[in-house]
Amino acid sequence: MAIPILAFVLGACTERPAPARPNAADPNAPAVVQLPPVILPSDTAKPDTTERVRQRLAEATSALGQNYAVLGTAIVFGDRRMIASQYAPDAVLRMPGATHTGSVAIANTLAALGPPKSLKEFKRTSQGTRIADSTVADSGDFVAISKRAGADSLVERGTYVTTWRIHPPPMTWVIKTDELRPRTTRRPKG
Repeated sequence: MAIPILAFVLGACTERPAPARPNAADPNAPAVVQLPPVILPSDTAKPDTTERVRQRLAEATSALGQNYAVLGTAIVFGDRRMIASQYAPDAVLRMPGATHTGSVAIANTLAALGPPKSLKEFKRTSQGTRIADSTVADSGDFVAISKRAGADSLVERGTYVTTWRIHPPPMTWVIKTDELRPRTTRRPKG
C-alpha cells in the first residue's frame, strides 16, 4: 500500500510541461474565447444625482414661470392662438361647473375671460413643483383682477394644479392638465 501512495505523491510533486498553445491558423485548433471581466452592480452605481435634479427643477421652474406670464397676458388680451399654444392638443381644463378638453376649447373658454370680462391681470404664483422624467406637476395660487370703467375692480383669488409635459418639436413645455379652483371674489375698498 505504501508504493501506490508514494507513486501518487511523486506524480503530484513532479512538474509537467505546459500544454502547447494551439496555432490560431490551424483549422483543427480549439477556439479560445476571452470572457469579458465581471462587472458588479456596485461598479455601475450612478453618482449622486441630487444636484442634477435641482438644476433640472430650476430650469423647469424658470421656463414655466415665463410660460405662465405669456399665458396670463394671452388671457387678458383674449388671444386664442397664444392660449392654445400653451396647451397640449389633448389637454384638459377643469373649472367649477365645467371641464374643457382640447386646446381649442380651452383657448375659447379662457379667451372669454379677457376683454369681455374686462380682465386686466391674471397671475399665477407657484407654491410647489415636482419633476418626474418629462412631466412637471405645479400648484399654487392665482389672482384675476377685472377693472371696469365707472365700477370697482373685481379681484378673484384661487388655487391651481397644473401638469406640464415636454411636447416634441420644438421641445416646448405645454400644459397637459389644468385645474382652477376659485376661493374668493371681492371688490377692493377705495
